[in-house]
Amino acid sequence: MTTPVRHTDDAQHTEAPIGRAPVAAPLGWCIALTGAVILLLGSWWAYPLDAPGMWATYRATMFGTVAIMALLALRVDLPKLPFVVLTGLAGVATLLWGLLGEDPTAVELVEIISGAVILVGVALQASSVKDLERR
Repeated sequence: MTTPVRHTDDAQHTEAPIGRAPVAAPLGWCIALTGAVILLLGSWWAYPLDAPGMWATYRATMFGTVAIMALLALRVDLPKLPFVVLTGLAGVATLLWGLLGEDPTAVELVEIISGAVILVGVALQASSVKDLERR
């Protein structure tokens, strides 16, 4: 037994709205995550093994972990603005510590580069206002 097919001419076909695809926020998320990973890997590979390198590694691990956890929280159904701000604060703290801290050159370079990369990613995420407002 087959089901008869009903043909209607009254059916309205709705088209999907054409708009800009959200590119800035996901790209910013990837860039910020790359900056946080650079911070963590740089603290393991480039930092010296003496006392200043040890304390700089603790600091970099803390800022990198905060940034990564905030970035991961952006992928779940939670308000996005607090986690973008938290990621930005970790980037600012890393960048300022690299600029103003009295650490070896390798430590300062890794912190300046990774802090700047995190801030570029946060700026791209913040530029997508609709994505920040959406839950």
